[in-house]
Amino acid sequence: MSHTVSHELQENIKLSIPLIISWLFYAISGFVGTVMVAHLGETALAASVVVGGIWVIINVFFYGVFNSVSVLVSHQYGAQQYEAVGSIIRNAFILGIIFCIPSMLLMQFSPYFLRWIVPTPEILTLATSYAHAIMWATPGMIALVIFENFLNGIGKTKLSLWISLFQVPLEIAIIYTYVFGKFGMPAFGIAGVGYGFTTSYTLTIIGVIIFLTSADFVRPFNIFKFSDIFEKRFFREIFRVGMPIGYMYLIEVSTFTTVTFIMASFGTVALAAQQIIMQFLGVTVNVPYALGQAVSIRIGQNAGRLDIQGVRLSTYVGIALSFFCMIIISSIYIFYPQLLLRLDFNTANPVYQPLFRQAVEFLVILGVFQLCDSVRVIAVSSLRALKDTRFPMYISFISFWCIGLPCAAILGFYLQMHGRGIWCGLSLGVAAGAVILFIRLRYILKRINLAELIAV
Repeated sequence: MSHTVSHELQENIKLSIPLIISWLFYAISGFVGTVMVAHLGETALAASVVVGGIWVIINVFFYGVFNSVSVLVSHQYGAQQYEAVGSIIRNAFILGIIFCIPSMLLMQFSPYFLRWIVPTPEILTLATSYAHAIMWATPGMIALVIFENFLNGIGKTKLSLWISLFQVPLEIAIIYTYVFGKFGMPAFGIAGVGYGFTTSYTLTIIGVIIFLTSADFVRPFNIFKFSDIFEKRFFREIFRVGMPIGYMYLIEVSTFTTVTFIMASFGTVALAAQQIIMQFLGVTVNVPYALGQAVSIRIGQNAGRLDIQGVRLSTYVGIALSFFCMIIISSIYIFYPQLLLRLDFNTANPVYQPLFRQAVEFLVILGVFQLCDSVRVIAVSSLRALKDTRFPMYISFISFWCIGLPCAAILGFYLQMHGRGIWCGLSLGVAAGAVILFIRLRYILKRINLAELIAV
């Protein structure tokens, strides 16, 4: 294997660019769906926010749990244990079926606890129809996550991109048809979003299965083998490695949800600026996370080959590449905020000047936040590839909930820095987490036994 920085950069970029584009496509899908619901009126939009919040939590958790699939697959693929790869996928689907049942029940019975949250019966009625429609998308969503992690684990990230290029336009077209009743279909309204997700996920999974059953590169893995489906060691390892990742993502999502509620206490302008900032963060955060996925794949495959030098090179090159990319993005935040904010409102209009000033302050701090977060994300991804997932989960809780939010409260309320104090506090928490995780990563890399690591 080549152990040069230039070769590692090429391999990382080759893996990460399809992932970045793919995740941006999924982000576009959510944006377009919101626009369609907005055309149905404020009541429908309010219902979509309530149910969408539950659906996002389910998605984030499952995406985290089944991230373990790409880790374990990359290990066995690097070790050329192809039958083990197939067994990992089959056991991931068994775990997916187990998780699918309570998730669908949660959506089915969500109206019983949503009635304590939603302000009007009209919103509750629409939220109920939306929840009951979107719950049927759960099996397809889980299957898609598992298949994409399988492809990523063997380095076929371009295929993940092709899946998103197929699924997202299909999803948008079907949702449009179902919501507004086009092409002879009845108009389902907000429930059409849920039925649209269900139909597009189902059709995509059917297409993926047809492709994988006929693809030559899949045959050595025997992922569709129907004998010896359950293998306890792989099932247990997927659960052991994946659950902390799922919890960690929930910690991060809950932090930003809490921050949005806190920001509302500083007034309409601060809340509007927060929404704008989260809009940009929702796009640019895909860069370090995609790079982190690529680093995790590279480390996993090198670990499978028992190549400790390759593992270390993949780690440090990944951190440097992510930091460099975020320097570029953060520089745009800091030096060209007006260029970005023009996408949301007329920055020259005197009416919007308070919002403009607030958003500029937030963007500058967001630039610093994402620089720190770029190191944290790659450190987490590297540790995940080394099956160290519990420690990052604990550090995420400490950095966000024990450092970030308390510092945000002190700066925002006690020192009266208001909205910018909240973001400064979060940045301090993320910076502390990045330092701790980097130290942990260096400690693990000095002592790791790769033979023991890939053994299941």
